Amino acid sequence: MKKIGISFMILMLLLGISACVNPATVIPEYRLLPSKDTIDIGEVWVDGGIYVKYGVKVLEATATHSINNQQEGMYEVTYTATNNSRTYIFKRYVQVLDQTPPVISLNPGIDTIKIGETWIDSSVQVTDNSGTYTLVTQGVVNIAQAGTYIITYIATDSRGNETKAYRYVSIIT
Repeated sequence: MKKIGISFMILMLLLGISACVNPATVIPEYRLLPSKDTIDIGEVWVDGGIYVKYGVKVLEATATHSINNQQEGMYEVTYTATNNSRTYIFKRYVQVLDQTPPVISLNPGIDTIKIGETWIDSSVQVTDNSGTYTLVTQGVVNIAQAGTYIITYIATDSRGNETKAYRYVSIIT
């Protein structure tokens, strides 16, 4: 009898069966599926999902989150999977960052004039995904001397992302 009991235990071990396992302490095998979890402001986050397995049974998981892709921050995604009366919770984190510099578009203007004429800077249009930026204009046009002058526009958003654009003004005789 003792020999049969030992053989049975060896068979259980070989098959991966344990009579001593408390199902309340078993944690399912899981892995987060690939997902881009750092996104830029305004970018749509696509959930890669999760794979959850309890023994040989693949569990279906539902996700809940409140990711605001218009606001920088760290957001939590909660996956919930149920097996019989047990509920398992897994988490993923998604970070929303402002990584995109502002976009500068030169306004059309008259940028070639004769010496002594008045030059009017037609400036630029700036857009930024965060909506907050500063614009600095550098450079001087000397309308009394022929030459090509460079006006530099520098737009910097609240995260320090920067873009430059250049206007070339020609003073001719």
